[in-house]
Amino acid sequence: MKTIKTLAIALVATLAATFGASAMAATPSQIRHEHRVEHRVAHHHVAHRHGHRISRHHVRVLHAKNHNRF
Repeated sequence: MKTIKTLAIALVATLAATFGASAMAATPSQIRHEHRVEHRVAHHHVAHRHGHRISRHHVRVLHAKNHNRF
């Protein structure tokens, strides 16, 4: 009885993980957004390494752009 219960729980967990992952598949616009965010972050890392500083206002603007989904 305990084995059947354990197998049932494992099956439900596996199904939830499988369907949850497929429901989170990225759309093309989400992929483009992620690419733009990664590009901005990489650009600012390079600029920072070269000694460039950005203002607090610019940081807020970038933060808003990065969290805007589309």
